[in-house]
Amino acid sequence: MRHPWRIKQLLKIGCSMLKFGGTARVVVGVNRTGREILLQDENYELTKKIDEYIRSGLETLISVVDSEVINFSEKYTNGTIIFYRGIHKCKRKLVQSNILGPNPNMWAQRYNENEQKALYLADSSYGVGCELKRKKVWYEQKYIINTSKYRIANIDNNYKIDSLLAILFFISENGMTIDGKKIRKVFQGNPYGLSQLLSNAFRKYNWDGLYIPGVWGQKDKNYRNIVLWNEVYDNYREYAEGDCYLHI
Repeated sequence: MRHPWRIKQLLKIGCSMLKFGGTARVVVGVNRTGREILLQDENYELTKKIDEYIRSGLETLISVVDSEVINFSEKYTNGTIIFYRGIHKCKRKLVQSNILGPNPNMWAQRYNENEQKALYLADSSYGVGCELKRKKVWYEQKYIINTSKYRIANIDNNYKIDSLLAILFFISENGMTIDGKKIRKVFQGNPYGLSQLLSNAFRKYNWDGLYIPGVWGQKDKNYRNIVLWNEVYDNYREYAEGDCYLHI
C-alpha cells in the first residue's frame, strides 16, 4: 500500500526528522522541540479529522479537546526541581523587584490569553537562552518547586505519539495544520490560538500547569518549559531562590 503522507508536505510544516518503518508507519518530528508523532495508515484519517476540526470552528474543536483532556492522567511528578526564568539585560530596569516573577501585564502568550495567570519557566539556563534568542548575557531567576505536590500535566516529547492530543500539540507548536494551513489564519490572526485552547482545557479540568517541550531548541539539544497557574503563580515569591542574578 502506498503511504499517503507526502514528504514535501511534512517538510513544509516543519518536520525535520523522518523515520520510516514499512509502508504503513512514519514517525515525524521537529528538531527544535524534539516532539515526535506517529503517522500511520490507521490514523491518517484521524489527522485529516483534526484538520477539519480546526477549520470547522471553536465549538467543535473545544468539544473534541475537552473529551481528550477530561480523561488525561499523565502527571509530571519528578520531585523537587530547579527551574529558571530570564529577562533581557536591557529590560532589567523595568522590573521593580529583585525577583523575576510572572509578566505583571498579563499579556497573552503561547499558553495564556490576556488577563490569564501564567508563570513560564524553563528547565535549564540553556532553555532561557533559547527563549531570549541566544543572547550572551541576561538576568536570571531560579525557582525551586516540588512538582509532586501539584497536578501538572506531562505533555513531554514521548507522550503517546499516536494520540490525538500529541498531534494537536505538534500542530500548535509548529503553527501549522498537517495539511499546511497556518494556525494564525484559522484563529483570526492569533498564532497561539490552538495552544491557548489546549491550555484552557487543562485549566478547566483543574490542572495546575503544563510540562511541555520548549519551541526554540536546537537539533539534538532540546529543553522543557513548565507553565504554572493557580497556587504557584499566586505565591511565586515563596518558590524563588534568592534574587535574580546576571547570567554571563
